[in-house]
Amino acid sequence: MKCSKRYSEIKKEIDNKIFSLQEGLKFILNSKKEKSSRLKISFSLELKNQKILLKKKILLPFPSIVKNHIVVIKNNLPDEICQQIKNNQVDLLTNSEIESRMININKNKIKKKSQWGFTKILAYPDSEKIIKPLESKLAITGIFPNKKNNTLTFNIIDELTKFFQGEQEIKNDKAGNINTIIGTSEMNLEELEKNYNYLYNNVLSLKPVNWKGNFLKKVVISTAMGPGIKIFSL
Repeated sequence: MKCSKRYSEIKKEIDNKIFSLQEGLKFILNSKKEKSSRLKISFSLELKNQKILLKKKILLPFPSIVKNHIVVIKNNLPDEICQQIKNNQVDLLTNSEIESRMININKNKIKKKSQWGFTKILAYPDSEKIIKPLESKLAITGIFPNKKNNTLTFNIIDELTKFFQGEQEIKNDKAGNINTIIGTSEMNLEELEKNYNYLYNNVLSLKPVNWKGNFLKKVVISTAMGPGIKIFSL
């Protein structure tokens, strides 16, 4: 893959190096090219069983608030909840309106998720049967409302509050990695360190009770468009 000159220069400078947390964060903050960039972090776990799913919802001490839109399905939604929803980033939509956002009418196929105009869907439990037809289109994206992740809930307002406060879910992928956002390049060193320590402790808390041996293999931090920096934290 062809890389930019800037990327190659940074890659050469960090190649085969393992940084302390503070050194790594300082390097990223001092070498950033973008005015504002989200900082990614990857925790590689010693998971040999790919069927194990470890997940947890967290709220960082210094969350990076992103202005994402969320949909609340208004089928069977009580009027008092509708009246409480006044945030202009919340769309009250019916099933058919959601589908029209997702489908390219001219080509008669589903658009890319990034083109839908929302990143999460909440639904009231009374509409569970009504929203069932959406499952085949939404289940693969992980945003079909269900009780396990509190997106099919009576507590719609509470879930909206958590969403806009920056609540996120950490979970491992099939390769045994937990990938998430630690903050932005606009944050200071102390804020990023506190976010890191919070994430680190929460990742370790996912370790199964009967686990033997090392749980965490390595930690890598990077900007959205930059190379990964290995952090010594074991």
